[in-house]
Amino acid sequence: MKKLIYYIIFIISTCIYSQELKDELFVKKYKLDFSIPDNPASKLLGVEPSNLLKPSTAQMISFITSEIFNFNNLSLPKSFGAEIAPILLLNQNTKSAEYNTLLYSFRISIATSRNDTESSKLALGFRATLFDNGNIITAGKKSKYNIEINKILKQNELSKDSLRREYERDPVNDFKITDSSSVEKREEFVNRNIALSKKRLKAINGQVIDNMENKEYADSVNSLIKKINEEYISENWNKFKWDVAYALLGQSKDSLVKDINFSKHSVWSTISFGLTPWNLNMVGFNGQYDKNDKRPDWSLNCRFYAGVNKAKGFLETQYKYIGKDTVNNNNFTHNIFLNIGAEINIFDDFWATYYAGVNFDNLGENVSKNFDSHFDIRYGLP
Repeated sequence: MKKLIYYIIFIISTCIYSQELKDELFVKKYKLDFSIPDNPASKLLGVEPSNLLKPSTAQMISFITSEIFNFNNLSLPKSFGAEIAPILLLNQNTKSAEYNTLLYSFRISIATSRNDTESSKLALGFRATLFDNGNIITAGKKSKYNIEINKILKQNELSKDSLRREYERDPVNDFKITDSSSVEKREEFVNRNIALSKKRLKAINGQVIDNMENKEYADSVNSLIKKINEEYISENWNKFKWDVAYALLGQSKDSLVKDINFSKHSVWSTISFGLTPWNLNMVGFNGQYDKNDKRPDWSLNCRFYAGVNKAKGFLETQYKYIGKDTVNNNNFTHNIFLNIGAEINIFDDFWATYYAGVNFDNLGENVSKNFDSHFDIRYGLP
């Protein structure tokens, strides 16, 4: 199991390194700034009361930190999680016709947390999107957004004839139609610029703009595409999505995660959909099983959002059933968690989520009430 963990960490670090290298040398990315989703590894750590795993359009790399402050002061994060979509990250030049939602949305997550006794938890998660109606890449060539992007880019594509005329009019070239070497140089100029023009067209459908020699052109195209992106997000942030995930959790008695014992397993299935332009609804299922206490539990969540993509509030209800503990002879329980919260885009790719509510434990018997809350910061690589 340790080898598997090291291998996953190696994949994540390798992909991040290669991504940074690509950005520096070749590409300027084009992406949609939907909110950063939960990741299954962080969820299974148990650092938050809600078991809802929010679906969203896949991010190439994202991070989550939680419990970074209490009401008195700031503190070191008690948990940290990262999620990567390796196939999406390493295949950014894929054409929209070749994009497969299930394959490219596959994500691997890893998360860790610590407590006051210095024991540590480590979780691994795997997630995929079955349906994503809000992804511009799968919106189709006939969508008004892709048509607009094509117009922006194609109006800058130079024809061979216009390039030939440009070369011939330039006195520096001293062009002579009767001179074969002069004609060859002209055609080299044409072919070189046509190749550059074709590279520019790779920006269509969420692709990238490759090695642009004209920075002014690149900036103007990116600015126009960004404007189209924002319009697309405002109209499609709450389209139908369906995510499924699995995670396993291990615990170690020391902070160095030695002799870790993986004993807990969890699965999720969550759908999200909007009924109005300002609304998003989520319905989710989560099932967990710990082989140490042999106590299964499952929960059902319903969350109602109101707002826009970058600022929205929500109400949530969670019903949780915890099965009988055959090891410690604890009876099964029914629990309800009612909470209210908000999700805000602080700036660029930084997001914050906060919610608070009341847990009603042991319904039907000795009901106990307790206040619970959660705050986290999320970041997706641009």
